[in-house]
Amino acid sequence: MIRVDRHASLEELRKKVYAKFVGQEGLVLPDAFDFVYTPAPLSLASPNEVKGRNSTTLIQEEGQWSRLVFTFTGSKLNFRVVPKPD
Repeated sequence: MIRVDRHASLEELRKKVYAKFVGQEGLVLPDAFDFVYTPAPLSLASPNEVKGRNSTTLIQEEGQWSRLVFTFTGSKLNFRVVPKPD
């Protein structure tokens, strides 16, 4: 788990993820990566979060990250790290 302030930029999130997994965990991450937002399972979601549960969202740009954070009503976001396409 990585804690990031709601007002953190996408670049700040990338740096924290990279530091956590490469620096602390010793895992290999590509130099350039994006995030895929995956909604929490319904059993963990509040009633306000149920809308749009079956989709995932690729986060590549600051605007996409800002929209997600602005519209998200919960306290935890689940992501997968994926390599940037060539």
